Amino acid sequence: MGKYENGASSRRNTAWQLVGYPESLELFWKDLLDRDSNDWYISPLHDKDIFEKDESHKGPDGVIVEHKAGEKKKAHYHVLVKFDSLKSWEQVKEWAEKLGFATIQSVMSWSGALRYLCHLDGGKGKATYNVKDVECLNDDYLTAINKASDKEVITKDIITFIKSENIGEFSALISKALEVGSDWLSEIRHYAYFYKSLCQSVQFRSRGASVDKIARAVALGCAVERLGNQDVSVRDEYDSLPF
Repeated sequence: MGKYENGASSRRNTAWQLVGYPESLELFWKDLLDRDSNDWYISPLHDKDIFEKDESHKGPDGVIVEHKAGEKKKAHYHVLVKFDSLKSWEQVKEWAEKLGFATIQSVMSWSGALRYLCHLDGGKGKATYNVKDVECLNDDYLTAINKASDKEVITKDIITFIKSENIGEFSALISKALEVGSDWLSEIRHYAYFYKSLCQSVQFRSRGASVDKIARAVALGCAVERLGNQDVSVRDEYDSLPF
């Protein structure tokens, strides 16, 4: 199985993107998605993508495969899954291989991953697919995209509040969340470690630059895991993938 992981293999996550080829997937793979995950989205069959330039990549068997510009890519599905607990790359790899998936990737931006199911932001050699052909377990696809986008706005609002109001105590952030409402409380409850670290960074800043550098490094590491690189567009984030 290829490793397109956006970071260290030890990173644990609840959200993962899988890539599978129709002829390799288990007969009842959708039933297994139902059984083992909390939520899933299946892209339309990606059968119109092409290689824009000559390139090569390592196949599932480890053999280097050469491709010519204009060559059609092998038809495949993109599948997003969410688990009810954090999973390591190794755990998801073992599970995904049993279902017949070829590659896995830890999801850094849920809204970006959702949009990528139909290539809604375009991309080099990537066709745009019909949103009506996305299969979902619990939700309507377009509704899910809007919800995910709203969630990232909430995240940015909380970060802006912590920095602009110089919030150094996690308890002060919780007090504010109680005022704002359930959206903030839910976000902070699910990503408490990240927000605690960010509050610590603000707190240490007033104590001296040397300590602050350490605290900011901790918070930055959590921020990368929580949000991904927000300076990189969704399209650029995925253009390097060979599928």
